[in-house]
Amino acid sequence: MSYITDLPYSEGYCPEQSPLSLAFVAWLNGVRGPDLSGAFTYCDLGCGQGTSLNAFAAALPEARFIGIDLSEAHIASARATATAAKLENVEYRCADLAELDLDTLPELQIVAAHGLYSWVPESCRSGVRRLIRARLCEGGLAYISTNAMPGWGPLMPLRDLMLSASSEGQGSAERASRGVALLKELREAGAALFKASRAAYNMVDQLLESDLSYVAHEFFNPSWKAFYFPEIVSELETCGLHFIGSQPLHMNEFSLTVPTQFHALFAASESRVESEVHRDFVRGETFRQDVFIKGAAASASVEDLASWRFGTTTRRSDLTKKKTFRHCEVELSSPVFAPLAGALSLGSGTPKELEELAPVLAEVPSEDRLDALLLLVFAGRAMPFARSSRVHRAPSGFQRCTMPLEYNRQQLARSLWTRPQVLLSSPVAGTGIELPFLDALVIEGLCQVGVSGFVEWAKATLAEKERGPKLLERGALEQLLAAFLAERLWPLVALELLSVS
Repeated sequence: MSYITDLPYSEGYCPEQSPLSLAFVAWLNGVRGPDLSGAFTYCDLGCGQGTSLNAFAAALPEARFIGIDLSEAHIASARATATAAKLENVEYRCADLAELDLDTLPELQIVAAHGLYSWVPESCRSGVRRLIRARLCEGGLAYISTNAMPGWGPLMPLRDLMLSASSEGQGSAERASRGVALLKELREAGAALFKASRAAYNMVDQLLESDLSYVAHEFFNPSWKAFYFPEIVSELETCGLHFIGSQPLHMNEFSLTVPTQFHALFAASESRVESEVHRDFVRGETFRQDVFIKGAAASASVEDLASWRFGTTTRRSDLTKKKTFRHCEVELSSPVFAPLAGALSLGSGTPKELEELAPVLAEVPSEDRLDALLLLVFAGRAMPFARSSRVHRAPSGFQRCTMPLEYNRQQLARSLWTRPQVLLSSPVAGTGIELPFLDALVIEGLCQVGVSGFVEWAKATLAEKERGPKLLERGALEQLLAAFLAERLWPLVALELLSVS
């Protein structure tokens, strides 16, 4: 067995795989990625249950998406979701990448491999490189995530300990449960490893809180490798890839990702690869999400930003709150942020279109506007969008909401009561958007019974589901509905998640 197949991997959405976000990594690093304004083809290797891929397919109907996974259960689940959502631009294939017939694949503009490269044997990694060499177009992007050294150094013994607590004859869930139990027992008994390594001590807490499916797939696959960054660069150069940047987006700004006492070291680095190696040691990095381009990269300029569109899914009141990164805090309080946040709360668009929404921005030097916009992006308060939009507040008196996309209707039905967030898809943002439970609850009520019936519906439904006791307190649901109608409804309509009638 080259990979765990008796236990499906838990569903999870990876926003860093979003096509627009990957292309923006290229721009941030002075490189022009593939044109994503119309039709393109995206291939997800190790796609799991298709959680991310189906969301992207629903958001970008002109693009084609292909998911490949070794697990028949994963592929069946991904196909079922796509079929129920009536997605016609996504297909799934159950295949071993080491043996995949590449002649059946079209030319690809983006290849993604999230949670794959470190957890499969060399034959499969070679298959990934073979696919990229043969099918990724010149100027195409590849996203590869890996477990990273040196951060995994003190943690690798934990995997060996967990493996020692189980046998091959047991199921993956049982093996994971026994392994975590052993770590907990040894830590509580004062084993020296956990006294010597705070990282190992904390990892046990993370494992105790994790789904056994995650633990099994992360630690119990027969193949498992953590890479030093130069190893990854060298391996992927053999298939024509060149490193350009990383995810999340703020990882492309060194001042936000390393303590100030190391800034001089990074300024003196002779290459980007050297800088990345230094950062991995400074941060003790355990996981990397890297973006590569195939072949010679066309240069991007600041002027190219004029064609990018930006928007937000964040509440207006939260847009300019202080952002805390691992090694620094950033105040979003200079005079340029308020009008920029105001523009984003009114719609999405190019920098020029945002200026039209907040004319005072034209009085701010262009360099300051750019810096502020990028900081909002790095802080996760704004992001690249597929289309421009405007938030229009309709006259009062509407009664019901509907969800235009079948994908979103299906997601709300299957996730509202089973997950802390509901993953929806926005054609305006061009990607998936995770909504918290309270937003999803109001949306479900407005779609089911409308504004006038929401409170009574919510009381009955929450009581039946034994959820949200605080929401059943006097006036709580009325306040929730009023806040949603005032702050959230119309931005969600602009994102084409909802329509009103």
